[in-house]
Amino acid sequence: MSDLLVSVVIPLFNKEKYISSTLKSVIAQDYKNVELILIDDGSTDKGYSVACKLLENNQSRFSRVVTISTDNKGQTAARNEGINESKGEYLAFLDADDVWAKSKLSRQVEFLAVNPHFDMVLCNYFMLHESRIRVKAVSLEPVHRKIVLWLLTTGFGGLIESTGMVRKSALVSGGVLNPKLEMCGGLDLAFRFNSLEKVGCVDEYLCGYSVSYDGWHNNKEDMLNSTAILLASGGIYASYREELKINLQIHMGLWKLRNRPSLKGICKFLLITLKRPVFVFKYLVLTIWRLFMAQARAMILRDQVNKVRELLTK
Repeated sequence: MSDLLVSVVIPLFNKEKYISSTLKSVIAQDYKNVELILIDDGSTDKGYSVACKLLENNQSRFSRVVTISTDNKGQTAARNEGINESKGEYLAFLDADDVWAKSKLSRQVEFLAVNPHFDMVLCNYFMLHESRIRVKAVSLEPVHRKIVLWLLTTGFGGLIESTGMVRKSALVSGGVLNPKLEMCGGLDLAFRFNSLEKVGCVDEYLCGYSVSYDGWHNNKEDMLNSTAILLASGGIYASYREELKINLQIHMGLWKLRNRPSLKGICKFLLITLKRPVFVFKYLVLTIWRLFMAQARAMILRDQVNKVRELLTK
């Protein structure tokens, strides 16, 4: 197996509850040539001090440890700062409340070593809700189609922020994360690599994604703002513009019915359905199907789910 240096970049903002489990899952990786770069993005809790203490006690595990505390600039800016600080040939991203199975890095390094035509590799993941009841197993194969569905809001996210590994040389030459994008920064990066047919996937469940009630994924205002920036940029997004606009209307209509039900919301969604019945039907079918399949996979892979879940409690 390649012994090239992997730079793990973790942005941290108010994740005191999770950061120990996240870091322990990196410490436990069976790939040994790792540097860890932790960027604290102006946290107001004790997460940064907890992380620094844990890293100090495990300094020998890493080839290099970098910890930086800055004013709050946003998670995309924090990731870019981590990228700039990195020395590794490969970059692996990890959110401060997610965890990795111990073979995550080694399997992705191996994949890139034997597939030189790919510059980015993702992996499947488990969505673990903080209620401990709702679990989904998200498969990212076939990866090209799944990234397109991610953009169109009819599929699960590629979660590059925790599943992704990329060749640093390709990232630098192709452009780092767009600092204007928070919610869609990872989507944009994956889509750019995908448009060049440079994205592959390790078809294994190597990541645990923590889903909480107050998580960033529920920030719909930022999602809409970020998506508007993508649509305005044209280029690789131009051919998806009209379908995405309609899907966003349906997506937000369903989200409001589920989370903020009101008579006004019901009437608006009925109006969308009357105007675009085929689009709404297709959207609902795809949504129900992906949820069913993700929950069915999670039941089949129960033993693997439990192993990843245990990582979140360490």
